[in-house]
Amino acid sequence: MPQTDARLDSSLTAAARSSRSILGTQAFRLAVRVCGTVTLARLISPLDYGIFGMAATVHGLAYVFQDFGLATVTLRKADLTEADRNALFWLNLVLGGMLTAAVATMGFVVAAFFREPSLRVLLPVMGITFLINGGHTQLRAQLAREHRFTDLNHIEIGAFTASTATAIVVAWMGGGAWALATMMLIAEMAIAVGVWRKQAWRPAPFPRSLEFLAFLPVGARLSANDGLRYVQRNIDQFVVGRWLGAGALGVYGRAAQVTSLPIVYLADPLANLAVSTLRHLSGSTDGTRVFWRRMVNDLAWVTLPTAVIFACVPKELLEVLLGARWASGAGVLLGLSVGITLLPVQMACGWLFLATGSSRRLLASSFVNSTVVVVTCALMRNAGMGKLAMGVGLANAACAALSIAFIRPSDPVTPSDVFSALARPLIATAALAVVMLVALNLCGASSALPRLCLGGAVSCAWVGLIWLIWPRARAEWREHFLWARR
Repeated sequence: MPQTDARLDSSLTAAARSSRSILGTQAFRLAVRVCGTVTLARLISPLDYGIFGMAATVHGLAYVFQDFGLATVTLRKADLTEADRNALFWLNLVLGGMLTAAVATMGFVVAAFFREPSLRVLLPVMGITFLINGGHTQLRAQLAREHRFTDLNHIEIGAFTASTATAIVVAWMGGGAWALATMMLIAEMAIAVGVWRKQAWRPAPFPRSLEFLAFLPVGARLSANDGLRYVQRNIDQFVVGRWLGAGALGVYGRAAQVTSLPIVYLADPLANLAVSTLRHLSGSTDGTRVFWRRMVNDLAWVTLPTAVIFACVPKELLEVLLGARWASGAGVLLGLSVGITLLPVQMACGWLFLATGSSRRLLASSFVNSTVVVVTCALMRNAGMGKLAMGVGLANAACAALSIAFIRPSDPVTPSDVFSALARPLIATAALAVVMLVALNLCGASSALPRLCLGGAVSCAWVGLIWLIWPRARAEWREHFLWARR
């Protein structure tokens, strides 16, 4: 028993070290993204953002199929042979080339659908990212499998910084939507160079046997799940672009980008670590429960207060950060913020299903969730941006609750673990929302900056007060970043 406990503590300690490295990188990336977004919002018009957003909705849907779930196969497979690695690499490269060709041929169709001629050229150029990605996906997944997250983080920091700087230069030269497309291309190229430098393994020639196609059925289910998740996250922007036009999509998309920050810079980067660690802990029910509850709790302590800030000062955030011409997206930011309140539950349930090999259950859960959001968008497509966003936010919150229903009695975690992990973050955040709304209503200032500063001051005071008067919450914060304490 002591040996088992030692192995459990060792696994949790390794997860803590990796998560701190990942979150440190994401904090840096977030700072670069905020600076880049603030600058680009003043150099690129809402119309150009909307044109890029039209292309991005199609490109993003193809992007989720870029590795056909094969990178996740690399992370999950207990024994990965040299032949497996080689087969997975060539499969990814071939699929990347096929996606590049498919997206290029879709340019004319997409341009006709959105009634925007510039998409005929913009989308094919953006499609080149799939070929580049296919050349480094497996090497990158192998670095993650080896828990070389520090190397991966350094690569991402360099790529992100270089691509953002390039986009700002192109935008300053009047590139418009092309500045954003350039950012995508530079990022993929920089990641490819960095991964090939850090990963010593090199692929052998294309395998003559077709046995490697056995990976495709599992990959297909994982890829279908990613596609459904993408639809759930982005169908509202597709609806806005098609029925309200590029200008409206530009405004809606910037607000949606703000609310996606917890997903892009917290939940998604932790996914590989979560799945890999849960797989290593699969033999220990206690270890899996401890790790999973901490993941939900850690995410909740970040996403819930963030949602409150988005909901209480949406206009002030957009006006101060992006400029006055983006303030019309305040209703969108308010509505979508509702959807990230239960984000930790939905993400962590997906990681659990993935790590336990329940790809069919994962797919079923994603199908139900995406159906709820699609139906909501269909019913509210003519309601206006603000009401559509509120409907989508409520639908996403409902989806998180629905994900709990897919947890089985045989799983190492139970619905009670969900409520236990969320209890204190929910109580504390509800108090923050009440205090912030009261403070803002009593505030005599009407301009954006003083009100935003007040909201920030209330948030800081809230953090300090909880630390001082709530020992149990303080204990959870001390265990933050998955400290290996039981």
